[in-house]
Amino acid sequence: MYQSDATCFDMTPENCVAEVDEPPLMRFDRIRALLVLTRLPPQPEVYELFWRCLGGDDHALGVALDAAIIEQTLDLAAVATMRATHFGPISAASGAMARLPGVA
Repeated sequence: MYQSDATCFDMTPENCVAEVDEPPLMRFDRIRALLVLTRLPPQPEVYELFWRCLGGDDHALGVALDAAIIEQTLDLAAVATMRATHFGPISAASGAMARLPGVA
C-alpha cells in the first residue's frame, strides 16, 4: 500500500486555503444513492450524467433528471438522450465508442 510522508505537506487547517463546497466524498455517496434509487447499472455514461448533475453547473440537466426520476422514466435510453441534449454530440457518441471491439 502506498504511504506518503506526511511531513512533505503542511496540511494543517490554518494552511489550507481551498474552499470546499461539500465534503470530499459526498458526491460519490449521492451518486451511489441515485444508482440504488434508479436501479441503473454503474456504467460510465450513467455515472458521468449523475456526476455532472450533482455538480450543480447545469440547472436544466438537474430539472430533467429530477423529472425523469419522479415520473419513473429514467432508463438507459433516457440517459443517452440527456447526455446528447446536455453534453453535446461528442459526449453522446463516447458511450458507443467505448463499446466498439478493440477500444479501451
